[in-house]
Amino acid sequence: MAYTPASVTQDQVISPARCGEIIHTHSKSFKLGGLTSSGHSNTDVRKALVSPITLKDYPEMYQEIIPIALEVNREHWKYQLDSHDSLQLLKYTPGCHYDWHMDLGSGQHETRKLSFIIGLSPTESYEGGEVIFKVGPENKAIKIEQGKMITFPSFVLHKVAPVTKGERYVLVGWLRGETHFN
Repeated sequence: MAYTPASVTQDQVISPARCGEIIHTHSKSFKLGGLTSSGHSNTDVRKALVSPITLKDYPEMYQEIIPIALEVNREHWKYQLDSHDSLQLLKYTPGCHYDWHMDLGSGQHETRKLSFIIGLSPTESYEGGEVIFKVGPENKAIKIEQGKMITFPSFVLHKVAPVTKGERYVLVGWLRGETHFN
């Protein structure tokens, strides 16, 4: 496992065959992501397609993935975590991106503590799409390899560079703690 102040990259956590299965199973229900409470989207900030993956419908996926993120937390951050949000399959096609943001926020996102991203596409199947972390004065760009997980504190500022060619699929999730960061 390689560590940086913003992320932990694990060895492969999902096989390439399983990555393909996840994409095939969940790619029928994509909707435009980043919708506001009024039902509008701001594609200047976020342009990506989202397919929710619920615990009720796919408990085995949660049993497969959540323990890995919890283990990374135990090894590196030791946050008190007690729940998680629903997993999401994201699809980025040419022009899709997500501008600078944090996963921690107000309202329903105020107790997010740990975020993770799992690459489902082979890196050679798309161009662009790097996750870029703002770590001090420098940016750190990471192209997520298929089947590998990047885990980072939800307060870390990050973005997804525009995809310029191909299709980029990732699985994302967030772990929560009952109390906010102090």
